[in-house]
Order: sequence, then C-alpha cells, then structure tokens
Amino acid sequence: MVEPMGNMPVIKDLIVDMDAVHWKKVRSVTPWLIGREPIPEREYLVDREAMVDVTQSMACIQCGACVSDCLAMEVDPDFTGPAALAKSYRFVGDPRDDEHYERLRYLAEDPSGMYTCTHCFKCVDACPKDVNPMGQIMRLRRIAGTDYQIEDRNNGSRHEHAFVQNIRRNGLLHEADLLPDSYGGKFNPNAIPELLASLPIVLRGLLRRKITPRKALLHPHKASNELRALIDDIETEPTRYELNLYLTGTDEDNQPATVATIDAGAHYTLGPKDGTLSVRTKREGAAAKAGHDLLIHVNAWTASVELAEDPAQTKLELTADASSLRVRKGTGGMQALGDEDKQNIEQTINDEVLKRGRIEFHATSVQRAGAEENLKVEGDLTLGGTTHPIAFELAIGAGGKLSAKAVVTQSLWGMTPYTALFGTLKVSDDVVVELKAKLPAG
Repeated sequence: MVEPMGNMPVIKDLIVDMDAVHWKKVRSVTPWLIGREPIPEREYLVDREAMVDVTQSMACIQCGACVSDCLAMEVDPDFTGPAALAKSYRFVGDPRDDEHYERLRYLAEDPSGMYTCTHCFKCVDACPKDVNPMGQIMRLRRIAGTDYQIEDRNNGSRHEHAFVQNIRRNGLLHEADLLPDSYGGKFNPNAIPELLASLPIVLRGLLRRKITPRKALLHPHKASNELRALIDDIETEPTRYELNLYLTGTDEDNQPATVATIDAGAHYTLGPKDGTLSVRTKREGAAAKAGHDLLIHVNAWTASVELAEDPAQTKLELTADASSLRVRKGTGGMQALGDEDKQNIEQTINDEVLKRGRIEFHATSVQRAGAEENLKVEGDLTLGGTTHPIAFELAIGAGGKLSAKAVVTQSLWGMTPYTALFGTLKVSDDVVVELKAKLPAG
C-alpha cells in the first residue's frame, strides 16, 4: 500500500507539506553552529574522536521518514520530533559550539521537547541512514540531566532519575512509586497534587481488578545488594561510555592498532587543552544520603613529561593552581547542587582544605609496570604546604594517550575531611585524582 507520509498535512495525493512540520521543527532548534569564544583567526582544532561522536547525526539527509513514523507526534503534534532533536545533538555534541547549555535548557523546558519521546523505536527502524534519532535524544537527556543538572519544569529529568532509584530500591519497577518518586517522594508537597490527580485512574484499576491495594501500596521485590552495588559503580564511573555503533572511516582504517612507543629524549608540556585533571570525592556517614559525590575539575595545571628509552630516566612533573578547582557535578543527595552550592564548595576547598596553596608533584622513581607501555611512578606530592610520597601507574596508549589514577588520603597531608550535620555526613578520607590526556604532536 502506497500512502503519503504521516504526521504532515497532505497537499495532494502523495505530496505533503514538509515545511509546515518537518522544516519548521528543525528551524526551531537553531540548526547552525554558534562559534565558541574566542573565535580563532583560521579554524577550530578539534580531536577526531570528538567529531566521530557527531558524525552519526551529521549523516541525516532530512528525508522526514522518522517524523512520518513517530508515534509521539501522533499524540502530540507539537513534539519537536526525532529529526530536529537529532539535529540538535549534532551541535550539542560539537565542542566548537558555545551554547550547549542554552540548547539543552530550551529542549528540556519545552513542554513538547526532548522528554516527550516515548522510546518506541519507530524512528530507528524508519531511518535509511542509521542516524538512530532516538539514541541522539537519549544522549541529549543524559547530558542535560547528568552533566548540566538541568531541573526542567516538565519534571523530565527527575522522572528519569526516579526510574533508576526505583530499580535500585526494588530490583523490579514498582510503578505505584514511580509518580511520587518523580516529585521527590510521597510526602513531598510537589507530589501531592499529582497523586490526587491520579486517583481516578487508580480507582478504575481497582474496580477492574487490574491492581490490588496490596500491590499498589507494597512491592513484593527488593533489590539485591549486588544490583545496588552495580548501579552505584556505574553512577560513580569517572567516564560515561556511549555506545555509538555508527560505522566511520575506510577499509584502509581497519588495520591493527599500533602500540605507542617511547621516543628517547622526547619532551612534552601538557595543560588543560591537552586533557583533563579531575578529582572525585565520595560521601560516607549515617547521613550520607543527604550529601553528594563530587566530580571536580582542575582548570589550571601544567605537566612536564620527558620520556626516555630507559624508564628510570623518564622525568615527570606537575603543578596546579589550587584555586582553579571547579565543581562540575554532584551525584546523589536530596536535591541537585545549584550554582551557589558549587561556589560554596569551591570556596571551602580553597580556604579550609588546600588553603590556596600550590599543588606540586615531582617523580622520584619510574619503572616499567606489568603492561609493556605502562609505567609505575613514585614521587612526592605537595598539598596545602605538606609533602608526602605517593605512587600510581601511568598508562601510555596508542596515539600518545595518557591515563593515570591515584588515591590521595587527605589525612596523610594533614587535611581534615569535610564534615557536616554534627559529623553524620562527611567526605571520605580517600579521594581519587585522575589524569586523562593526549601527548601533543611533536
């Protein structure tokens, strides 16, 4: 059977007005790059990996097939739609764009924005270019809710987090709890109007014996400790792994990866433009649920790496400005961290923990570790005016990628972990410091 495209007004026979729906929605998401300041004299330099991430959404040919098959648009014609949202991710995922937050805020606050998607997979099946519009929509949601912690008026972000907490608590989804959990719990004032509004639906379900009072109020399942630990491990991972199954490159690219070699005498100077230096804290204590696990980025640091054929001759140094630590996100807690909360945390770190001193590391011993290109590094770390030895493993991967992770026990450097609520909430003595960088060319 041949019929005109769906979700668009028919002009005549098989001809539809794409401009009235498809193109109108694409224009609504600002489908062009807004250059990041400062604008370079020639062109922006972007890592290949960063551009591969948006290559899938760039493959869209604007055919409108996903819009035609979208079930959410049948129910809500104002829904932004899969094509426009996939186009939006093309710029949200582009490091050259300067308005990631503004784009995400717009899509989150729109009553018919990205949270209207119902995961029906129709757009995925319809797309002839494997753009996976639904996958791009899910990425927009994760970045908005996790990276930028955007609390939208539609309650979309909180609703998604409620699913995770519901599964973490029950093991299986308890739908009766999902609504109040999305509004902060059964006794949260924001949940009461929603619960009252849902009473007619609940009563119809009881009368038709689709639900019982016991199932509505109680859940027979409880999550195992293994499941809770698994969810906690995933949520505290330093890097979120995105599964992008889109194929890129040419046949010539399908060659075995080369292992990075250590060039004798090579000297590199690294900084924020070459990678990320981050700190992760965890909360503990009887009131731990009230606090947040923090991801903190160090915005001003310099590392000097002088590689040698003999690892013992390798020299490593790093200095950082303690006042440049910025809180990127906090996970857990009774409510999301606001900008003022983050500023207060940063000030506490500067004034009371690191005391605005310099952070310095000097390697005293470098040896080969188990893996051929990994190095075991020992050295002296200075924090808050106190110097103490520390050891960690430095991995050198293909293409000059560097990664290192060290555990810093605050008390060894004379620092007292932060406490609140009369000591029932405190930051763990051990914090994790992680460096991920790439050696610059030359």
